[in-house]
Amino acid sequence: MFFIPTTPNPTSGFLLFVPKKDLIYMKMKVEDAVKMVISGGIVTPKMKTNKIK
Repeated sequence: MFFIPTTPNPTSGFLLFVPKKDLIYMKMKVEDAVKMVISGGIVTPKMKTNKIK
């Protein structure tokens, strides 16, 4: 179960139920995540992702 915030108001959003095998965990700072949500995805940090097996 995950909460996906919406832009520009991150206090509203969607609750998703996703199988664990389909998740991609991201090593992202909270500050970078907030910038990405507020900017609507225009500001994104450079990072690597790890697919859960």
